[in-house]
Amino acid sequence: DFKEFVTFITNVTEHVGPQRFDNMMKYLHSCIGDVSQEAEMERRVKLLKKLFTFWDSDASGYVERTELNRVLRRYNGLSRREGDQFIELVLSSVDWDEEHTSQSSADTQHNKLSADKLQVARLISNSSFTTSSVSNSSIPRKNSSSIYTAAPPAALPPTYTTRGRAADSLSSSFSTRHVQANSPVAAQQRTKQTRQRFDTQEFVDFFQGLSFTFSPDEFDFMMYRLTRCVEHVELLLHGNKANVQYKMLVDNQLASTELQELLALSKITTPIIMYGVNTDPARAIEKCAAYNRCEVAPFLVTHSKAEKLCLREMKRLGFNRGFWIYIVLGDETMQYNPDEFLRQIGVQLQTQSWHIHRRFRVWILAPYMKISHFPSISLLNAVQKHLDSIRPRQHVSFVSEHLPPMKW
Repeated sequence: DFKEFVTFITNVTEHVGPQRFDNMMKYLHSCIGDVSQEAEMERRVKLLKKLFTFWDSDASGYVERTELNRVLRRYNGLSRREGDQFIELVLSSVDWDEEHTSQSSADTQHNKLSADKLQVARLISNSSFTTSSVSNSSIPRKNSSSIYTAAPPAALPPTYTTRGRAADSLSSSFSTRHVQANSPVAAQQRTKQTRQRFDTQEFVDFFQGLSFTFSPDEFDFMMYRLTRCVEHVELLLHGNKANVQYKMLVDNQLASTELQELLALSKITTPIIMYGVNTDPARAIEKCAAYNRCEVAPFLVTHSKAEKLCLREMKRLGFNRGFWIYIVLGDETMQYNPDEFLRQIGVQLQTQSWHIHRRFRVWILAPYMKISHFPSISLLNAVQKHLDSIRPRQHVSFVSEHLPPMKW
C-alpha cells in the first residue's frame, strides 16, 4: 500500500543526496509511464478480442464487413452508404501489416493511424459522416485555445449521459486534416483493396486505429456502447425467432418487474448487486431508468483508473444530480480484482448518506456465479439478484405489466 511504498523508497534512498534523489524520481516516473502504457495497450487488446469472440457468434473466425457496417451505423446514426464510406476511411488510414498473424499484441500500437492522414477530435458531435464532410467546413477545427470545435451534439437516448467523451460518436470524433478529392489519401482510398471480412487481429487493429487517442475512460465507454450495438445487430441477424422472443421476454420482465422490485427494496445507501454469467441487464436497466424518469451513467470497470473515475463521477453525477450509476465489473478473463473498489463504494455510501440525491442508485453487474467473496461492507444491506435464475413468463409486456414507477 502507500505507506509500505513510501517506507520502501525511503529505505532504498536513505543515503542518496537531494539532486540524485530527484533524478531517480524522474527516471522512475518515466519508467512507470512506459509500463502503464504497455499495460493499458494489453488491456485494450483483451477487451477487443473479447468483443470479437462475442461478435463472432457463428465461430467462423471472422466478422463480416456488412455486420461491422450495421454496428457502426447504429452506433453513429449513419446511413448504409455513410457507414461504408466511414469504414473505407478508417481502412485506408490504418497501416495494415499483411503478416500481422506473427505480430505480438504489444506491436499493435504501431498500427495506429498516420498523423499525416487523420486526427481524432476530442469532441462530442453526432452529426452524420458524409463524403462532403471530409473536405468542407464541417470538419472539426482547432480554435484559438487549441480545442476542437464542431456542430452541436445531437441528443443521445435520454438515459445516457455523454460526460464529455470523444467516444460518443466514432464518426465525428474521427476526422481528417486535408482530404480533398485529388489528394494522395483520397487516391489511396480508391485504390486500396476492400476488406470484406476481418479476422481477430484485423478487428483489433481496426478499433485500435479508430480509438488510439481515446483516454481509458473514453475507450471503456466506446466498448460499453459497442457491446450494446453488437448485441442488437447479432440478435437480429443470427437469432432465430424463438431466441429473439426469449431475449425480449427477459428484458421486459427485468425492466417491468424484477428491477422495479429491486428498486423498491433499495435505498440510496444500499447498492443493487446483480450477478450471473448468462444475462446482460443493460438494456433492461435503461428501460427501467427511463420509466422512472432517471438518467444512467454506465461504467466499465476493469482497472484502477476506471475505479477512480467511477468513484469521482458517482459523487458528481449520482450524489449531487441523482443519476443511476451502472457499473459493469471486469470478468475473470481480465484478471481484475474488484474487492478494494467495492470496499470504497461501500464506505462512500455509508459515510455520505446525508449528501446523496434521493433518485440516486448504484447498480453493479458482477459477471460471476457467486458474490460471497465480496467485501462485507459492499454487501451490507445490499439488494441482490441472481440474473441466471430468471425464467420469463410468457407474453410479458413492459407497457402493460410493469409495477408503478417510484415516487421520488
